[in-house]
Amino acid sequence: MRYFTGSGEQRGLLQNQRRFFLQRAESSMYALGRTIINFRRRIEQMQDRLNNCNPDPEGLRAFLFEHYKFSSTGSSKVAKSSDQLELWDREDEDEAEEDKLETEPKLEKRQKLKTSIEQATDGLDTAAANRIHQLLLDYCDRDLAHLVEIQKLLTTEFIKDHKREQVTQKVRELTSQGHKVLLISTFSDTVIDYFSYMAKDRDIAAAGIGLAIGSTKQYYSDDKETTFTQHHACKGDRCSSNLKRKELFRLFAPIATCKNPVERPQSDREIAVLIGSETLSILVQID
Repeated sequence: MRYFTGSGEQRGLLQNQRRFFLQRAESSMYALGRTIINFRRRIEQMQDRLNNCNPDPEGLRAFLFEHYKFSSTGSSKVAKSSDQLELWDREDEDEAEEDKLETEPKLEKRQKLKTSIEQATDGLDTAAANRIHQLLLDYCDRDLAHLVEIQKLLTTEFIKDHKREQVTQKVRELTSQGHKVLLISTFSDTVIDYFSYMAKDRDIAAAGIGLAIGSTKQYYSDDKETTFTQHHACKGDRCSSNLKRKELFRLFAPIATCKNPVERPQSDREIAVLIGSETLSILVQID
């Protein structure tokens, strides 16, 4: 809708999401890489839809209804698609509950959006619709070119994530001194990437490392796809998946989370490192 009502500076997917891109880049190269892949997929999907619609008011209305995932009958009800969930990767365990609580406000926003689409396209003539159609295609081409530039600019970082190397070195140093290490990231992509990388480090693996994310997530590495459930723990050659939240916290901080000493895990199962998404911001007191 920015192409119909917004200023020129607001147009373009990458221009509008600069802050999001910077956050992903600052988080990890893996997170940024996944974002580039998802953005490219989304832009190419948009191109396909534009190329398959007529450059007139009716065609643009049909395009907008499809783009914003309204049904062909014009219903305002919409479901989250897998590519949207992957693209806007924010972990929130209470998301499902919040969705239930905010059903009415969201439906109201959807209805307002539908009305805005109808009003914007009703006010167009064929010449204006054709200009907007071409503008959309031009920005798609521009965004794809920018993605290529970003990848070229950060080629060496994609090969070797220097921030990840520095963090791993610090974690290795702290665990060798007997310290516990808690790492929290906004993005679960970064959490999984750091966990997978550090779990391969002999010293860190010997100290034990755990992972906590808000929901099941796919991890892509070396042309392989791995499914990570919410809670994992590895120590030495032994790894445990499908752990419960409480079980993972007990492995990391047994004294703080187990009032009854009998419930505490064996010392050889304790982990010294826990990496998690923002879901850990609501964890129980473990210091």
